[in-house]
Amino acid sequence: MKEYSGAIKRFSVTLLILSIVQLGNHLNLPGTTPQVANNDGIMNFFASISAGKSGELTLFSLGLSPYMISFIVWNLFSLLEVDAIKSLSQKQSGLIVRAITLLFAILQAWATLRSFEGNIFYAHFPSFSQSQVDFFFLLLLTSGGMVIAYIADLNKDKGVGKQMILIFPGLLANMPRMLLTGGQDSALFSSVWGLVFIGGATVVMVYVTSILARSEYRIPVQQTAMTVAFKSSYIPIKVLTSGAFPFMFGITLFSMPQVMLFLPFFQNNNLMAYIVTTFFSYSTVQGILTFGLILGFLGFGFSHMNIRPFDIAKGLRGAGDYIFDVRPGRDTEKYIRQKLNRIIFLNNSFILLVSLTPLLVGLWYQPATVLSFYFSSLVMMVYFVHTMHEDIRFVLAKRHYVIF
Repeated sequence: MKEYSGAIKRFSVTLLILSIVQLGNHLNLPGTTPQVANNDGIMNFFASISAGKSGELTLFSLGLSPYMISFIVWNLFSLLEVDAIKSLSQKQSGLIVRAITLLFAILQAWATLRSFEGNIFYAHFPSFSQSQVDFFFLLLLTSGGMVIAYIADLNKDKGVGKQMILIFPGLLANMPRMLLTGGQDSALFSSVWGLVFIGGATVVMVYVTSILARSEYRIPVQQTAMTVAFKSSYIPIKVLTSGAFPFMFGITLFSMPQVMLFLPFFQNNNLMAYIVTTFFSYSTVQGILTFGLILGFLGFGFSHMNIRPFDIAKGLRGAGDYIFDVRPGRDTEKYIRQKLNRIIFLNNSFILLVSLTPLLVGLWYQPATVLSFYFSSLVMMVYFVHTMHEDIRFVLAKRHYVIF
């Protein structure tokens, strides 16, 4: 039992954090009612991938959306290889990320309140003006978003599944409902042939994603610094170099312009409304192409965040190791980057195939649209399980290493 104590502690922390998130999503703000009109499959999917709540004003309605956007913004800056950014301490960079998260949390909280204007009963607060009630709700929603950001980082350090495990329960609960409410023909996926198709497609998707999640390309490395004799090792590059991040962050980024329409600055703006309804809609060719560009960009960006050719080449050179037939330094960096870009092409091809194919079919047969979000959910769930499995293996393996 002692051997598994570390894994048990991490699991306990994660279960406690997930319980807090679920509790916060059921704490409705006083004097509010649900938005029945927004309670459709796609909106539920957007809420589930951000650990938020669709159609209701709760303490954690914002979910992880502000955290996700700040994560993208900061990591994009870190890829610029700017000395001022690279010289920041971990505490300084953490404070900057928190400031960016706070900014986006305030903007999203304000937009959320505007979308719920007809569902807030200000008569329940006779001692306060409407602006005072709005300000109070704004503080509550913003605070909830910051709490979610904090406990997401806490789970990364103390739990299993890293930050994104917070969306796992909502994603799991939303998948069956998504198939039944996400299309005009809700009976399609509850018929016998519909269930057969969904069952077979689910098995294939889980099997393929499981293989890809475990697969990696290995670049052989000659190690000269360990002993007098040469020893070989390798640089592993996962086939799913970006993981499930493009699926999660892509939906969030694609949906943000629709949320921003509720901000006073963009209200009654015909140009903004045209751009959103044309280029940020799942039911138009332009919108699907925009969504594909966002997914491809995120796939490329997150792959380079996870695998940094410059840092790897610098580490090899510092250790005296090298790739056979490749000069250390810039040639090694260029070689690793070429290999990485080829794998990113496979990674992005899989992401786009899963996400865009049902959307394109949905232009002619609308019920197929929801399959894009269903298959994306499956990929994310398989990746989460794979990540948790690796975390547990790491915790158990640590006990077999002794520092002397």
